[in-house]
Amino acid sequence: MRNLPSMDMNKKENQESAVSSEVHSGVSGKYKVEIIQASLEEAKNGSVFITLAFKMPNGKTYRQDPKQIAKDDGADGYYAGRLRAIFGLTNARDLVGTTTVKSGDFVDGEWKEKDIEVLSYVDLIGKKLGAVLFFYQKYPESLGINGYTGRPIPRRDEDEKAYEEAKRLATTIWMPNYEKQAQPVFDFTTFFDLATEKTYSELRDDNLDKGTKVSKALEEVEKKSSKPVTLLTEDWDKLRVKKLKANLKKINEKYDPKAFIPSPGSGVNPNDSSDDELV
Repeated sequence: MRNLPSMDMNKKENQESAVSSEVHSGVSGKYKVEIIQASLEEAKNGSVFITLAFKMPNGKTYRQDPKQIAKDDGADGYYAGRLRAIFGLTNARDLVGTTTVKSGDFVDGEWKEKDIEVLSYVDLIGKKLGAVLFFYQKYPESLGINGYTGRPIPRRDEDEKAYEEAKRLATTIWMPNYEKQAQPVFDFTTFFDLATEKTYSELRDDNLDKGTKVSKALEEVEKKSSKPVTLLTEDWDKLRVKKLKANLKKINEKYDPKAFIPSPGSGVNPNDSSDDELV
């Protein structure tokens, strides 16, 4: 037969095809989920993040990226209100205890996983609620570079001591690695009561017969693309500036725009304070 596709798994393009076949774009939607992880992590500067993982109807587990619930000065983080809505919908108590979760780190661009003991909101675990999921793909942020110069840090397999030293520096940032396969991201944008399909705020409105926020949230995620984004040179450098400023802020060190070396053809202004607002 002339039209059989190549199944030679020594070819890189066939390996990538096999990996990408396991990730499909049809998972964005509305689901009944069960919380199976609600772990807490405190950054060096004192800010606190929560990692939530949800068991889906198909039995798979989808884990969100860490979300900030408290800033370094004790003020609410951007996700604090969303987390309170989850507590309100599940009637969970804010009890903190210890659980075992999967964690890990990128080593020379490869993810190394391990089990660790962490503080968690233990009463959230096992609770069920509704959620609108936005699925998309992004390249893993596993490329370690010097934020000022843009040069890669030493590889661990080449010089382990230099690699470990560079990892500890505030000037070392982690950028999207386009040499790696894009990875799935599971962002649960809206949570709701399963019986009524109302969000927490809608449940509190005695004059509201039917909620509308879930359908609007579902409409929004279905409009968005799930394809991974490759940053252009200027956007790449803007992300460098943002990540570098964030790292330096953690150790109370001031960012020096004069030390920043733009990428060739970038045109980014290292003095532009609007870089702080980029996502």
